[in-house]
Amino acid sequence: MKKKIIWLFYLLFAICFTFTTINIILHNTYYKALHLICVTTLCLVGLTIIYKNLSQNEKFIEKNYNKILISFGIGMFIIEIVLGIALRYDPLWDVGAIHKGAIEWVETGTFENYYEYFYRFPNNLAAMAFLHLFFKIASIFGIKDYFAISVVINSIMVSCTTVIVSLICKKIADVKYAVFALVLFGFSVQFYFLGGAVYTDMLSVMFPVLFFYLYLNSKEQSEKRKIITYILMGLTITIGSLNKFTVIIIAIAVGIDLLINRKFKEFAKILVSVVSIMMIFNVTFNLYMYSSHLDRQTAKGENTPYNHWVMMGLKGDGVYNPEDYEFTRKYDYDENRNSKINKEIFDRIKNLGFCGIFDLAMTKSTADFGNGTYGAEDFYNCNPQTDTKLHDWILPEGKNYKKYATYATSMHIAILIFMLTAAWGFVCSDDEKRKKMFSLYLTIFGVYLFLLCWETNRRYFSNFAPVIFICGTLGIDKFIEVCLKTKEKIKCGLK
Repeated sequence: MKKKIIWLFYLLFAICFTFTTINIILHNTYYKALHLICVTTLCLVGLTIIYKNLSQNEKFIEKNYNKILISFGIGMFIIEIVLGIALRYDPLWDVGAIHKGAIEWVETGTFENYYEYFYRFPNNLAAMAFLHLFFKIASIFGIKDYFAISVVINSIMVSCTTVIVSLICKKIADVKYAVFALVLFGFSVQFYFLGGAVYTDMLSVMFPVLFFYLYLNSKEQSEKRKIITYILMGLTITIGSLNKFTVIIIAIAVGIDLLINRKFKEFAKILVSVVSIMMIFNVTFNLYMYSSHLDRQTAKGENTPYNHWVMMGLKGDGVYNPEDYEFTRKYDYDENRNSKINKEIFDRIKNLGFCGIFDLAMTKSTADFGNGTYGAEDFYNCNPQTDTKLHDWILPEGKNYKKYATYATSMHIAILIFMLTAAWGFVCSDDEKRKKMFSLYLTIFGVYLFLLCWETNRRYFSNFAPVIFICGTLGIDKFIEVCLKTKEKIKCGLK
């Protein structure tokens, strides 16, 4: 029964992401299909050659892995800081609220000028408080360049993520996969520009993979050490989900994996740890915020309910539209705003019908997963404070932007193809990695389902992009195997 469930899941995953990947290439709303096909092919060939070279030098890699890992992490960290500060901008809108709200809190003891924003969008309160913590520490030492501090914090998150992904690949497979993961990050140029993309996506990017890494470690530990690891897992998922609530998806995936494998004791222990720590942190944080800064009754009336973004995702292509904000804001809490939104959601589903829902799902998944830049340019386009040659590459109106974005997206597609090849491999054969990677694939599928229901945005999957990198890294063998089999069949056919 367990094997059948896992097999059916991989089949469903493979079918959904096959459609999505084909649509990303052929019906991409951002870039030309021919360009993507050509550059993706070059990426696949180049990465395959690199992996084969790594396989031939495994002893050298194993001997020098720690040096390679530390050097790469530090190198990534430095590059992200340099580029982030070189592309300095003035944060606006939501980004401006969490950034400038944190600065005002440090300098005045309150963020009163942003109360109205956080009444409407309390989901960003924790991210603002997170930045405030580091800004406060910096201010003690007389550092006032808060933009630079935010870039440093973001760069730590992203560079640590690359290191953790490599360690996960080493733990699941071996050292050549661990280094190949670094190769994927090294050639994915979009990661170099994420240091300055200071928002909930990158402030939470480290936490899903850190949670999974701790989970892998717990499997090899004694009962006493497991308790400490479970507490760390609870802290990881709590801080991550406070910054961006989608982080919880990986904890749900791990929980499902444990239940399917009948590991009820481990499930119960992790559940107790995660739920109790989340409750303590959430209750404490909300008690402080709504007693020292915000008014709970005002918040109740102004809060934008989560079903608002579900409603928005059912109109047009599912992207942001001001009309839906006007719709939500015209009903106050006393007029039962949620019921009005829910009625609109059901009306839109009814009007779309089955075919309309299917078409919308294809459109949304293509837009959500179809841009390899992860939307970093949205940040750097916010009132740029410098004018450099880099802006010609990173900003949409720049003369070289299409080249950069096409390459970044092609690398992204290549990694999706590696992941997808492995998924089809798990459908066709009982590979030893199938069980080990189940919770990772389940996480990606959970994000996929969530984004089908949510507002469409190319940025929203980016805090789970590292999970896709793990699956892509560990799928390279299957890709090479398929290529070799195809080559043999072509040879036989020619004879």
